[in-house]
Amino acid sequence: MEKIKLYHYTDVKDLKKIDTAFFGGHTYTDGDNRASRINRAFYYAEKIPYESFFKSSRYCYIVEVNQKSIYDLRADKKKLLKKFRYSGCDNINITALLNYIKKIGYTGVIYNLKYNVVTLFKTQKIIACIDNNAV
Repeated sequence: MEKIKLYHYTDVKDLKKIDTAFFGGHTYTDGDNRASRINRAFYYAEKIPYESFFKSSRYCYIVEVNQKSIYDLRADKKKLLKKFRYSGCDNINITALLNYIKKIGYTGVIYNLKYNVVTLFKTQKIIACIDNNAV
C-alpha cells in the first residue's frame, strides 16, 4: 500500500485533523461550494501553495493517504468526465461525479489545474505541521 503525503494550507493553529465538515466555510471555497455541496477538503499534491491566497498561510498541515484510494481524474481511466458531462456543453455535473467516485469506493480524487490538487471526502488525521513563519 503506497502512501502519499498531501498538503493543506491554513492560518488555523493547532489542528489535529482536517475536518470536511468545515467545507464551504471560507471565501476561497465559495465557488466550490456552489458547484457541489459535498463535504470535502482540498490539498496540494506537492508542498507548494500555487494559489496566491495560500502563499501567506501560516500553517501547512500534512496528511498521508493510500494512493490507490484516490481516483486519478487526470488519466480518467473510467471515462467519468465524459459520463458526467452535461449534454451539449463542456460543463461537468460535479455533484454527480463526486458522488459516483465516492460510491465506487474512492476516498478522494486528484486532478490538475496547472498543478495537482487532491480533494478528499473524509476527515484526515494530521501527521505533521510546518509553521511557515518559523521557516
